Amino acid sequence: MKICPKCNSEMIEGLMVHTDQLYNYRLKWISGNIKKGFWGGNTIKSDEPPRDIVQYSCKACGYIESYVIK
Repeated sequence: MKICPKCNSEMIEGLMVHTDQLYNYRLKWISGNIKKGFWGGNTIKSDEPPRDIVQYSCKACGYIESYVIK
């Protein structure tokens, strides 16, 4: 069981998602430099593939911790 570093209550595992009208997308971690593209998008240069993120949320205070899954 994971314990909250802020209030010492139990933390539960979950995940953050980006949602739009049609799809849910799990957030990913990408190492490297992010630069604004000419048309307003982002250009990401990374030597590694995107990695999943696991999150924990405190049941009592709502504090969230995130970890990259290796």
